[in-house]
Amino acid sequence: MKKSDLTLKPKLIVSVTSYGERLETLDICLKSLINQTQKADKIIVYLTNDLTEADLPSKLLDLKQFGVEFHFIDQDLRPHKKYYYAIQEYPDDLIVTVDDDVIYDQELLEILVATYLKFPQSIIAARAHQITFTEDGNFQPYNQWDWEATITNEPRMDLIATGAGGILYPPHLLDYDFLLDLSEIKRYLTVDDLWLKAAEVQAQVPTVICDQKLEANRQGIPHTQAQGLFNHNVGQNENDIHLKDLDRKFKLAEKIRSYDNSQIADVAATDN
Repeated sequence: MKKSDLTLKPKLIVSVTSYGERLETLDICLKSLINQTQKADKIIVYLTNDLTEADLPSKLLDLKQFGVEFHFIDQDLRPHKKYYYAIQEYPDDLIVTVDDDVIYDQELLEILVATYLKFPQSIIAARAHQITFTEDGNFQPYNQWDWEATITNEPRMDLIATGAGGILYPPHLLDYDFLLDLSEIKRYLTVDDLWLKAAEVQAQVPTVICDQKLEANRQGIPHTQAQGLFNHNVGQNENDIHLKDLDRKFKLAEKIRSYDNSQIADVAATDN
């Protein structure tokens, strides 16, 4: 794909959060976001205000010349910081959330945006899992879902976007009052993907996986996973505990299973 000439009315905002030892390797991730074929209008790193710019490595501060901004915020909402503050600061713009421990394909933003233009009523993901169910309609354990699903360019409610791949959120599709409810967020502080999925199900907004090359070319930054939430959420089944609670409160399984995936696909096909 050649360098993009897409003209966007909303701005393209890339949002990432980091902490602790991850700051020593964050520049690797940020450089992969700077060197994109589709340039972001802003790349914002959200950090808690127990830090100041004086605490950041010089290799991070050097990236300010390329438009990287560091915003220091009051509340440590853990991974929720990626979307919570960006959506409030830029409610009318495209928000792309990424993880801080990944080297991203240089076409990540271009492909996310191109897929958004085809499916503007969907969440756009470079990586997603397909949710699976038991015979009686309940969720199967998270570890038994179809990880890294390959159903591309098809809006589906049974897909859950995962932050590691990069996710594009179009403006005003979700109910921001629901999504940004701090009392609820604090109940699900470590499972941002599940909370975001709950907000998407409530708003009846499906997910689309874009070009598989993004996932194929995604590289983890060595020695960063030891501090991550993956081992806690997946290895210790925290995802299943929180998912059961979310399902009890919001009837997620029932709503996902009853959603007609073809309805929005037909609209997208007509629009194109």
